[in-house]
Amino acid sequence: MQFNRRQFLLTAGLAGLNGFSPERRTTRHDVRITNCYGVGVGPNMSPAEIEYAAGCCLCIGGLSLNYSDADQVKKTNLNLAKIRAINPEFKLVDYTSAPDARTSTNNLPANAWLRYADGSIAAGWPGSAMLNLAHPDVVEWVAQKAVRHMKVIDIDGVFLDSMGAGFDAWECNLFGTKVLHFQGVPTGKFDDLAWLNATWRQAKLSMAHRVRELSGPTAIVMANQPGHETAPYLNGVLLEDWVDSFLNGNRTWKQLLDDCTWWVGHCRRPVTTTLSCSSGVVPPYNAWSLPKAEQTRLLHSGKVQVKRMRLGLAAALLTDAYYSFDLNTRWRGEHWWYPEYNAKLGVPLGTAKTGVNGLWQRTFTHGLVIANPTKAAVEASTNTAYTNVTSRQRSNQFIVGSEEGLILVA
Repeated sequence: MQFNRRQFLLTAGLAGLNGFSPERRTTRHDVRITNCYGVGVGPNMSPAEIEYAAGCCLCIGGLSLNYSDADQVKKTNLNLAKIRAINPEFKLVDYTSAPDARTSTNNLPANAWLRYADGSIAAGWPGSAMLNLAHPDVVEWVAQKAVRHMKVIDIDGVFLDSMGAGFDAWECNLFGTKVLHFQGVPTGKFDDLAWLNATWRQAKLSMAHRVRELSGPTAIVMANQPGHETAPYLNGVLLEDWVDSFLNGNRTWKQLLDDCTWWVGHCRRPVTTTLSCSSGVVPPYNAWSLPKAEQTRLLHSGKVQVKRMRLGLAAALLTDAYYSFDLNTRWRGEHWWYPEYNAKLGVPLGTAKTGVNGLWQRTFTHGLVIANPTKAAVEASTNTAYTNVTSRQRSNQFIVGSEEGLILVA
């Protein structure tokens, strides 16, 4: 049996459930956590799994049921009602990939697969193959597929993965074994990267527009890293591993904050833009085949990367974004929970500000968030005493570690 990353992440996420202790939500402006792909909503959820889901404000994908089984559908909807009784802010969006599909997929339109010049189908993420988005009927098929479960499950909307504004060369050449020459009509155009980028960008814009039409004006529609032109159709985007790109030197701290702020400010309401950060631990693509002990070691080694977690969380709180922290893009959706997620900050009092020492901060009615994106620890002084949610220390002087965030409550 083949797995793609979304299937595996669903089961993998459940492995990190231990140690979870969410508190009932009380305001819209406390910490808003997103689970990407692994929440595990379905008919057979344990009380602990329901409590974890209710601790999140947004879950992307992670549905686990047989949609044609009426009893499973009924039990899943009952579990969703339990989750929303605990957290009325809870939102769940169904997952669909924009440029690829599982290799076992049926009922595809004619000529749906993108093929190399030798006639072979272009492989995508392990277990999937690339779709030919140059055909409008393929774009329509993806849009219809995205909304197909909204009629039977009480979900809030849909999520379109891999919506980058151009051709997905990274995915169809994931292992670098193919020269990117494709079959296509008009002849020769599929060897033209500029044409591919323009065609795929327009296809994804059309897809976002069509999904909005099909899902309706009040549904939540999200996408992963799309072009700015899609913003009128979206409630938010997943800025997947944006914090990692800062830590890896591929994006400045200001670019990171500006990207979050732009999407929060330009999407439809309610805004669900999520800033994603991973642990920095990189598992193999086939991590599910590793011995259980090795899987446990990988999960633990990621979960303890708390400096990365706090820096990303601080960035999200500086910009009004939701926040997701998990192991890696190859293994998303762990049920990790940290004391910082329970912080009762209240409502923000203005926007984020920066000082001469390189620190960024934002004041809330019941707390203060500080981010230190620099390479050196910095001392921060406050006018009044705060409690550090991490250490429980109460003071008006704190040391903020290099590339770390600090969550303080009054």
